[in-house]
Amino acid sequence: MKIVTQDRLEIDNAAQSESSPLSGLACTTIKVAHSIEEMMQGFAVRAAVFLNKQDCSYAEEFDGNDFAATHILGLRGAEPIATARIRYFAGFARLERVAVRREFRGGVAAAGIIEFVLELCRQKGYHKIHGNAEKRLLRFWERYGWRRTSAPSFVYAGHRYVEIECDLEPHPDPIVIGKNPVLFMRPEGAWDEPGPAERSIPSPGLELAGDGGDEEGWAKELRSRMERFG
Repeated sequence: MKIVTQDRLEIDNAAQSESSPLSGLACTTIKVAHSIEEMMQGFAVRAAVFLNKQDCSYAEEFDGNDFAATHILGLRGAEPIATARIRYFAGFARLERVAVRREFRGGVAAAGIIEFVLELCRQKGYHKIHGNAEKRLLRFWERYGWRRTSAPSFVYAGHRYVEIECDLEPHPDPIVIGKNPVLFMRPEGAWDEPGPAERSIPSPGLELAGDGGDEEGWAKELRSRMERFG
């Protein structure tokens, strides 16, 4: 069973094949990292996988792009087990740094990360997502709709990679300008829930959960907040 909301994917572990110390826990959660602590948990997974197991250098792995990305975190209970990051460009998004700790492979974590990332990018209005994959793992990616591009393979950190891409079906309810101003004030991915700005000062003018709403009241409240914060 999968329980999906905009900011997390929760997966029942009953059918998974992994043999890990935490395999008996009820649920794997895939979510957007919303805090420095959650980002650090993702970095720890990457260090365990890429620096320790694949002999990647620190400078190659932590390449200066992490603060320009959305980070995805996979948790088993409170234990970080998987991660990925997404960067955004004009016309396409890019999936990078997909990592699952060795003891949690063979289960649902990798598939959950990919499913979550594709849905998040669809909702943000992207129709294409791009990435690199180890050549030996190409068939795994093809299961989820990815395909190799015409670009030549290349060697990075001692492993041979190929360029891959995936076409995304248009989302039925994408995040767009003019739909609801408060959506852009909410935490990344959690667009269906009131954000901190809405909870801090109750205001009917900011409660724009659907079409309509008091647009004039919302604009007045926003101007008031801007004046308060200088």
